[in-house]
Amino acid sequence: MKEYLKVANSPIFYIITFILFAIIIVQVFVFIRMALKRAKQLNITHSQIKSVVKTASVTTVVPSIATVIALLTLVPIMGLPFSWARLSVIGSLSYELAAANMGADAMGVALGQSGYTMQAFLNSVWTMTIGSSVMITFTLFFFKKYKQQLSKSMEKNRNSNWNKIFISAVLLGVYAKFILEPVVSGGSALAAMLTSAVFALIIEWFIKKTGFRWLQDFSLSISMICGMAAACLL
Repeated sequence: MKEYLKVANSPIFYIITFILFAIIIVQVFVFIRMALKRAKQLNITHSQIKSVVKTASVTTVVPSIATVIALLTLVPIMGLPFSWARLSVIGSLSYELAAANMGADAMGVALGQSGYTMQAFLNSVWTMTIGSSVMITFTLFFFKKYKQQLSKSMEKNRNSNWNKIFISAVLLGVYAKFILEPVVSGGSALAAMLTSAVFALIIEWFIKKTGFRWLQDFSLSISMICGMAAACLL
């Protein structure tokens, strides 16, 4: 084992990670409690809540597979505790590797290779952490005011077409971001996107023909798995 990995996998890092997980778990229960209270105020039925929970649970399974794969990729380089903490809270493999590489480059070494010392490891850790803290800080101190201003603007234009245009533009921007990248890059990314789209249409057609409405809860997951399989085969 490389010297820096002995520290990266040391008990103190596990303790810090478990403390972080404990905070997250507490937050989960707090938000669930708040959500149920608000649902009651809005007269949302228990069956509706149950349906939402079931759908959300199913659709989060496939994205979690990508997170596990990313974890297995990052662990040999950055150790288990830190990699686990990063990918469980805010990180993604593309960002984490890029930030870790930047930290290593600043020390004049290659990530995880010969010469990647404890100092280089800590520099990667700082780069990964500070880089992702910007939006968290923005959300913590400025998002509430931003949301209030946005709500006022939308309320002011409630009877106009502005709200519809604004929401549509935001959704189109999000879709374009994820669609145009594979279209431009091609290869396995494009194969995954097209395969997922085709299977989503097939599942939708099958539901209309058979009336199996329960299959809608699994449509996204099945399409994503088929897309991942196509990318791997390519």
